[in-house]
Amino acid sequence: MLNHDIHTEPSSSLLGWYGQPWEVKQLHRHNDIELNFVAKGEIQYLFAGQIQSVNANQLLIFSAVTPHRIVHCSSDTELGVIHLPLLEFLRWNIESLQSQLLQTKWLIGQDPDPSFDQKLFWRWAKELQTSPTPQTSLAPLEQHTIILLELEARLRRQARQVANLQTSPKKNSFTPDAVQALAQIINERHQEPLKLEQVATEVGLHPNYAMNLFRLHLGLTMHQYLTQQRIAHAQRLLITSGTPILDIALEVGFGSLSQFYAAFVKQTQQTPKRYRQRYRQR
Repeated sequence: MLNHDIHTEPSSSLLGWYGQPWEVKQLHRHNDIELNFVAKGEIQYLFAGQIQSVNANQLLIFSAVTPHRIVHCSSDTELGVIHLPLLEFLRWNIESLQSQLLQTKWLIGQDPDPSFDQKLFWRWAKELQTSPTPQTSLAPLEQHTIILLELEARLRRQARQVANLQTSPKKNSFTPDAVQALAQIINERHQEPLKLEQVATEVGLHPNYAMNLFRLHLGLTMHQYLTQQRIAHAQRLLITSGTPILDIALEVGFGSLSQFYAAFVKQTQQTPKRYRQRYRQR
């Protein structure tokens, strides 16, 4: 049985690993930018009710504030993963990527020389997971500085490859069309005072059936999903604008400031004011 709560992971550090991925039964989220390079095989991710396939030699970049999970991977898959702290990403001021990722969109890219990315991700993971020894000349802080410089260069190259930035989501049997339709309505209209019964009716489903189907396939209720979308939108506004918190609460769809604060703290473990202070782009 799926866990119906979205797991929120703390992620203020530069992290990385390389190896065989696994399917995840629980949607999760974290406040960073995630880079996934598929060296071999194929992976299918679930984002916002949609399936996205990433093939060998492709690089997936996404804002991990969006609830996501791996729903399928081939048995021969090799994957390199980097968790890049959001504040570091914002400091680089790569406007074309920031505008895309802070709208919770994912990007697909591919270097002309795929072996370049494979070597980078393998080396980054090795250096991030290796403790200093008497034979190691680089202290952890210096290692992180070098990796961050290389990450910035890689993302700046990606920003120039406009034609390869995004692909269309791929439908398949993992998530029924009806569930994707429900999620899409919530994605597009989460700022409105949505009644979930109305959303189900628009898709042609009985509300109880729609809610059970949604929870079965996405691992959370429609109400939880709606709240996640509103909070993700609020996080973007807190980072990228000086809009007063009350106005943000109302703009993203909450009926009151108290409702917004309660939902925001539950999801992020910090107040909106504290979140803005930590991540606001300067």
